Amino acid sequence: MGVIGVLSSSLAQAIAAGAVWPLGWAGSRPIARDGLSAVLLDGLDDPRLPALLDRMPARPPSPFQEPGFISDLMATIGAATGTRLVLVAVSDGSGEPVMVLPFGLRRQGFTRVLEGLDLEVSDYWAPLAVACRRFGAADLDAIWRAARAVLPPADLVILRKVPLAIGGEPHPLAAWSRLKVMGASAVRLSLVGPDGEPAPISGLGGVKDGRRKERKLAKSGTIAFVEADAATLGPVLDRMIEQRLERFRAMGRPDLLDRPEVEDFYRRRAWNGLADGSVRVFALLVDGEILAVSYGLRRAGTLTIVVTSMTSDPRWTAFSPGLIIMVRAIEWAAAAGLHTVDLSVGALAYKTRFAATATELAEAQIPLTPLGLPLAACGTLRRWARRAMRRHPALARLRAGAGR
Repeated sequence: MGVIGVLSSSLAQAIAAGAVWPLGWAGSRPIARDGLSAVLLDGLDDPRLPALLDRMPARPPSPFQEPGFISDLMATIGAATGTRLVLVAVSDGSGEPVMVLPFGLRRQGFTRVLEGLDLEVSDYWAPLAVACRRFGAADLDAIWRAARAVLPPADLVILRKVPLAIGGEPHPLAAWSRLKVMGASAVRLSLVGPDGEPAPISGLGGVKDGRRKERKLAKSGTIAFVEADAATLGPVLDRMIEQRLERFRAMGRPDLLDRPEVEDFYRRRAWNGLADGSVRVFALLVDGEILAVSYGLRRAGTLTIVVTSMTSDPRWTAFSPGLIIMVRAIEWAAAAGLHTVDLSVGALAYKTRFAATATELAEAQIPLTPLGLPLAACGTLRRWARRAMRRHPALARLRAGAGR
């Protein structure tokens, strides 16, 4: 049975039982670096996986390492790109599991690339699960040596979009010397204060702007903010994709949703997530016309907004329907008792109006053979370029102008 098959009930139970990254790792015992070993797992259906997860109490508070997300990803984009799922389980000398690492193996020209499972639609990369420990640089070097010993043949290993902090704690790989800040960040809005009580959001600049725009929009018709259900999900997704493609084509920029397999992924994930509540799709309507759509993933008290679309119709653009639906989604999350809204990758100007916290993302380019050297060098140059544009915004404006 392949990865696209139905997840076993034992795996689902193991995932549900796991906690998110716990606080207070400092007291955890160090790993025995000399005895580390690793094995390759046969995808999500490997019968060893549920037992391994049972013995590792920490799961990432990220929807991108959920088995359902990975299964839908591999059934669509993975199949279209010929990517093979590679899961590596690392254990210590006593046989206790340390972490499970998800990768995708694909070809880029003549180069075999093993990348932290991403396929361009995952906002963050993290282990599937870890033991409840902090890992130092020497620990991570030892874990990498163990994992590399069992990896399938590859020319280059790439990790992208590794948040240096996740769920309020350092990412398990944050201390690894091979990770380099990539010149990009993710933005998260906390809905609770330091005392654990709900944080007031009405005073945030972005919320005030959104509500002001909504009051003006209300003069044009009856506003509705709805969560898509089985009866409305299909039409809402249709409109989301139309709006997204119209907007990017007007800007002269490509969009991932131009690729059929990417559209298939978002549709498949939405329908499967509708059943278990892991995907929430919202629509903003005026007199029944959809002006904006917000597509979010819910996991461990966090709503991660991965796609936002808005109409390009000049009748409505002055009302900023994308901002209005963003505010409505944040208000929905607060009312639902969630503690965080993840505004996703990219420190765009509008996000600063929500007083959100930015987290640096890191990456690694590790050539394993001479064939991997050119792509690794290209990746390094792109990283330098991103960091240069961050330090010198005029360069970013120049690049944006050249793309039009």
